Parts: sequence; C-alpha cells; structure tokens
Amino acid sequence: MPYGSKVKPNYKEWGEQYTKKDLQEALLNVMKTAVENGYGEPLAWHGQGSSEKGLCWLPKIEIENDSESSKIHGSTSMEGGINITCGKKDLDFKLTENNSIEINASVYDIEVVKPSLARIDKGLLIESGVYMKDIEIEIENNGRKTITLLGTKDTLGELNNNHKLLIPNQQQWKSNKPFAILVERTSDGYHRLGLVELLIDSGEADSLFSKGNEMVKIGAVSQLESQAPKSVENIISPQYEAKIQVPPKNNSSW
Repeated sequence: MPYGSKVKPNYKEWGEQYTKKDLQEALLNVMKTAVENGYGEPLAWHGQGSSEKGLCWLPKIEIENDSESSKIHGSTSMEGGINITCGKKDLDFKLTENNSIEINASVYDIEVVKPSLARIDKGLLIESGVYMKDIEIEIENNGRKTITLLGTKDTLGELNNNHKLLIPNQQQWKSNKPFAILVERTSDGYHRLGLVELLIDSGEADSLFSKGNEMVKIGAVSQLESQAPKSVENIISPQYEAKIQVPPKNNSSW
C-alpha cells in the first residue's frame, strides 16, 4: 500500500489474541487512511461485504481458529479490485456514527436483467473468475440503455429488478475503468451488493451518466425494503466469450 506508512497499527500486548472486532476496526482504519491520502479503497474491491450493520462496504472478515497453536487467523472476502483515486480537496466523503459511508453519486433503476451469466476469465482479475451479465437501465434524456456488467458470480448471480446501479461522482472517484456499485434500497440508505465494472469506454460513460451530485449512504443499518425474489435462472452462454478480450492483470492499490 502506498499509504501504508501512515496507517497507525494498534498492537496488543504479547500473548493477547486479536478478536474479529479488532480486525474489523483495523480494516476500517486502513480504509479511512486510504481516502485521506487520495485512494478510493472503500469502493475499489470485489467480493462479499461484511454482514455487520452499517459495514457492508467493508470486506467480510473471516476468522479461523488454529486448534494446534490456539491462534486466530484472519482473512477477508476480498477477491480483487480496480485502481480508484479520489480528490482529497473536493471530495464529499463522510463516515457516519454507525460507520456507514456517504458519497456523491447517481442511482439508476435496473429495468431488465438478462438471464445469461457467462464466465469469461478463470481467476486472473478476480480470484473466483470474472462473470458477465447484461442489464437495461433508464437514463434521463438517453432512454433505455443496455449495459454489460463484469463482476463476481455471487454479485451478478443474485442480480434482480429490486437492485440499483450506483455510479459515484466521476470527478471525485476516478478510475481507468468505468465502474459502479450494485446496491439495494433500504429505508435509510443503500446496502452494497458488490463492485461491477461497466463494459463501455470512459467517453461513453461521461456522456451517459449524470455528474452524480446526490449524497447517498452506503451501509444502511435498517433491513432491506423488500425480500429479493428468486434469481433469474443463470444460463452459461459460450457466445459471450467472444464479446470481450480480457486485458492483462493490472497492479491494483490493494
């Protein structure tokens, strides 16, 4: 991490064990430090989010007990990521008292979820493989638009019409790849489902999407407004494989 020297570790006394809460607070500290130094790590990772209230925007902490050494080993659900930078001077980024985050973004309803789910990479960009699915969203002044999403199987496999596409303010959160966060609405904000990359070029993204000046909260503590219906049946479609050429793996800030 280029900002690693600025992360203040909280070491325990010799012989004391770290708890899941300790590891979660350490990860939260890393994320806060990243943003303070111009890195968009809170939005930049693929994988399953924490089940703790307000913390779905953080990777899930997975704890394993080593019975032989009586030690706790911690890892996260992070499967990969993209490079995102954020402007420190003009950035609207808030950490609430419930540890949710607030950012400027645009939110789009998903009108149609296409049934096919295709695997196009075996683990170079995302550990469990890159999957692809098409959706249709309604864009003001542009009508309905079909967009191809890239992400994990878990994220795209559960996608349905209750979900929304949250696109962060592109002036405040910059990446060499157009991206969005899949979310579901709650009564007090949005629940993160996963990071997705958009299979469109940056110029098209700039022309399609609004500036994203709405302040939205990711990591709401209330329950989802509706129970997600059964997922659309996922049919692996070989013809998708010819639609994209997967680029070489880039080094991410992770």
